[in-house]
Amino acid sequence: MAPPAREATVATAGTGGDISTGSDRPSPLARRATPHGDALPERPATTPPRTDAESPMPALGVPLPWAVLIAAYYLLLVSAGGRLLLEPVPLGLVFNSMATNLLQGRFDVDPAAIGIEAFVRDGRTYAYFGIFPALLRLPLLPVLDLATIDVSRISVAVALTIGALASARAVTVALRALPPGPFHDAIRDRLVLVSLLSGPPILLAFQVAVYEEAIAWSWAMASLFIASALRALTTDRGFGTGTLAAMAVAAGVCLLTRPSTALGLYVTLALMMLWRMTRRDGDDGPPWRRFFRRLPEARIVVPTLIALLFVSAAAGVNWARWGNPFVVADMRAYVHFLEAFPERIARLETYGMFSLQRIPYGVAYYFVPVWMLRSGGEYPLKPRIVELFDSYELPAASLLISDALTLTLAIVGVGALLRGRTGSIPRPGAAALVAGLCISPALMLMAWYMAFRYRAEFAPVLTTLACFGATSWILRAGVWTTRKRGAVQGLVIALFIVQIVSAHVFGLTSGLLPRGIGLHHMTDGIGEVYWRCLTLGCSPAGEGSE
Repeated sequence: MAPPAREATVATAGTGGDISTGSDRPSPLARRATPHGDALPERPATTPPRTDAESPMPALGVPLPWAVLIAAYYLLLVSAGGRLLLEPVPLGLVFNSMATNLLQGRFDVDPAAIGIEAFVRDGRTYAYFGIFPALLRLPLLPVLDLATIDVSRISVAVALTIGALASARAVTVALRALPPGPFHDAIRDRLVLVSLLSGPPILLAFQVAVYEEAIAWSWAMASLFIASALRALTTDRGFGTGTLAAMAVAAGVCLLTRPSTALGLYVTLALMMLWRMTRRDGDDGPPWRRFFRRLPEARIVVPTLIALLFVSAAAGVNWARWGNPFVVADMRAYVHFLEAFPERIARLETYGMFSLQRIPYGVAYYFVPVWMLRSGGEYPLKPRIVELFDSYELPAASLLISDALTLTLAIVGVGALLRGRTGSIPRPGAAALVAGLCISPALMLMAWYMAFRYRAEFAPVLTTLACFGATSWILRAGVWTTRKRGAVQGLVIALFIVQIVSAHVFGLTSGLLPRGIGLHHMTDGIGEVYWRCLTLGCSPAGEGSE
């Protein structure tokens, strides 16, 4: 790490409106972290280490006034400036009906509430959505008429606030142990800001329905999960009983909300616990002996029991709905949609809900939207897309643009993880965290339905890898030249601006366009499709799946 005077000079050169002041004073977003890492032995940091007590960090990841402003901003976005706060959203009474019936020990819903998304079995109507958003409404039953009042927008705003603040905290805890300085603050502060002003909080806020509510809460739980995991990986306290129990609760609540997200969290939790049970920690015995010796410990038993409790609850819900604890949704009971689109069942039987054949097209959908490009007036990919997918929803967005800074740092993070440049973060623990979190995005790349909102499934692993990438850059910055450090900061500023602006543009575009129209409008260029939909309107092909 460079001497303080040189660090201040380098960090202020050519950075424009840098959040960092160029001095040793902490930035307004969070107080400076304490260095206890090791990374550059040839040029060690000159600032003496500080204890956690000497460098407090906001519990929310940002100061309370910032958190309040962010929550208000999300509420304005989901309610169109406050005008639509209690206005009904598509299928907005589903969780209200589910909550009312849960009090009677039933798991069905009102057919009028679920509409075309109904699953019918043994004469009763069910929804495939998890029950957690319905459980949140139970305290409202005595005070609100949930038969008519739709609180979906408020619920989404709360979920987005929790998820965004948890993501911001994940960044601050991941970087707090690194050598302090303006370069550190500049990287951290911009990564915190993109956690708050881009990604799921912005992409999901402009178009609110039952689908967005489910995925917003699942993302919030995943964000809490990674914040706890990164805190444990970067502090001396490590994975104690409380931390692992909190991670198990987050994964369990997610399981009752959106199983595709929860699967990644459960696998991650298992991998982290396995790593903790087999690492040496002063025990030179073989790994299998360490595993069995630590198996009865409270920090293993307690989170395991919590995780199993939620699994049992989810299995009970599945049994009540479908007669099988292992079935999340019985597509044969999807009566209205199958009547409207009979080809869906044939596609499902041929390729299943998830197929490896869809991965290249999934990569194209989420990263490089070449599927909307024409050649000679035709869409070359259309025949294969129609064969493999239920729908390719508009807008044609790209994570390369809407998550430009996060994705760039995530790529750096992959390299750092492969080379073992994770600073004070144990490499096996970091690898276990990333490996588990990759499951949900992989499922989205193979899924039979491509939806704009599914980008939220990529956020947890990208945020985690971005933290590792930021760690790598901060540790290496001490041996960079002044010019290189200035160039990196300039790149960060440019990518930061691109990410914030493009996330709002994509989110707003999603809010203006109907759902589920991607496949059904591969007849004109993307510009013509957008113009027709925005000016003349276009009929959606039907609502998508969760």
